[in-house]
Amino acid sequence: MAENITQLKDKLDSIKKKVLELDKAKNFKEAKALAEAGKKIQKYIKDNEVSYSTPVEALRSTLGSAAFEFGDEIEAGVRAPFSDRSYKDIRDELREKQVKFGRENPKLNLATEVGGSFLLPGATLAKGIGKASTLGSNIALGSGYGALTGAGMSNEMSDVPAGAFTGGVTGGAVSGGLGLIGKAIAPQLQKGAQELRNQGVKLTPGQALGGGVASAEETLAGLNLPFLSKQIKSARAEAAVDFNEAAINKALKPLNLKVDPKLPSPQDKLASAQKMLSESYTKTLDKLTFKGDQNLASGFKSILNKNKSLNPDYLRKLKFKINDILARSKEGMSGQKIKNLKEELNEIVGDYSTGLGADREFSRAMDDVLRVFDVQLKRQNKKYATQLSKTDKSYAGITRVENAMNKVKGEGQPFTPSALATAVKQGDRSARKRTYARGDALMQDLSGKGVNVLGNTVADSGTSGRLAFPLLFGASQASPEPFSKAILGAGAVVSALYTKLGRNGFNALIKERPEILKKLGVTMADLAPLMSQGLLASDREEYKPREYSGDKDIPTITIRGGGAN
Repeated sequence: MAENITQLKDKLDSIKKKVLELDKAKNFKEAKALAEAGKKIQKYIKDNEVSYSTPVEALRSTLGSAAFEFGDEIEAGVRAPFSDRSYKDIRDELREKQVKFGRENPKLNLATEVGGSFLLPGATLAKGIGKASTLGSNIALGSGYGALTGAGMSNEMSDVPAGAFTGGVTGGAVSGGLGLIGKAIAPQLQKGAQELRNQGVKLTPGQALGGGVASAEETLAGLNLPFLSKQIKSARAEAAVDFNEAAINKALKPLNLKVDPKLPSPQDKLASAQKMLSESYTKTLDKLTFKGDQNLASGFKSILNKNKSLNPDYLRKLKFKINDILARSKEGMSGQKIKNLKEELNEIVGDYSTGLGADREFSRAMDDVLRVFDVQLKRQNKKYATQLSKTDKSYAGITRVENAMNKVKGEGQPFTPSALATAVKQGDRSARKRTYARGDALMQDLSGKGVNVLGNTVADSGTSGRLAFPLLFGASQASPEPFSKAILGAGAVVSALYTKLGRNGFNALIKERPEILKKLGVTMADLAPLMSQGLLASDREEYKPREYSGDKDIPTITIRGGGAN
């Protein structure tokens, strides 16, 4: 027979199924003829099937994996000159033994194939290139290993190009996927990610890790893949909502207040914060009293001297407001009147701060007026000075959040980190925005990290990210059925990271993870290309268990009219 034992076993499986179909269809004559042919094949298999030693084949599998599945060719080439058998006969016998070993010992075969991938020359190549712990290098190295392994798994020279292509695509996809999983287990977070996480922002893998992972995540979100793209977009949107809550809570932090996380929208949370701040402000101001004195007048005089060159119209406004404050405080103020005055001054400062030239100069002059008033207010109310300072800081923070929220167009939508960064910059009233320029403006630490992390500013071009997931799904079509299922399964695992449960689990890992998990993740990411080669080699189609068993006979067929055959 021209076919080898493995091919004959597969043929026998098909014959068995066909005989049963013909019998069911009452096509007894054809069933009998096919059954007789099957019995001849079955006898040939029993007479010619090779036997094997499990330890020997385990070693052969390990060394073959290390040789990119060229082990049978190498061993046959070495043995043929010293044997009366041909190279092809020896090679085919070795293949038969490996196939039988693989089918009958799937777990051991997997272990030997993956273990062999860490031996020479594969491991030597890995050491020469360095740890392939970036997404791009994982894919590149995995593709190279996969192509070599796919070529080595080919039965004939004519099959090598297709085998190398399929192996390269599959190896790159699986190596990239394993690398991503490793990074999820032990992530190397991009700058600012941990700080956001500590403030309650639940990040996606791309936002947390940055670089190629962020680029891949952004690309995948834009591919409109069923379910997965929507999951990613939803997870990123939820991170933006978390960022809004973090900004509001940061503004309230001086007062040790937090908004209820169960409130439905960022606007609802801001409204709640405004109410809490107003109540705290009123409670504090109700205890205060203030009376204009020489210290206040002296402070205002210094402001007027400093702003003599102010636009004449604005200078008149400045003098008018200063005189108004002196008049209103002459007989003393308390509670609500103090609050009203501070709100008036804050409103004037804010209204003119966004202008240019004379507007901005007037805003700075009025800000000086407010500061002088606050200093004297605290001087006269030393008992409550600390609480008043905390309230003022929270008020300033909430003002920046309000300005960022004013840029939101859709109802119930969150503001962006960029909107908060703009509001923070506008809120800096120092000359030429010097405080913002040196990175010390109020809430600038949060807004800056939000822009860098949630805005997905990445260092590379994102090419590896654009390749990773299309490659993954392309490989699922090019690969054998069992491995294509594994690839799609990896896609499902990635998708799970963007569910609510997945995000919670991922963020729990990056917040606080055991050292053993960290080491496991780093190792998986570093060794992903080698692992992908072993997995590819162990998942050959011919290793899949068949229905055939040497102890089974072809079914007995009863021909219409009686008689056993």
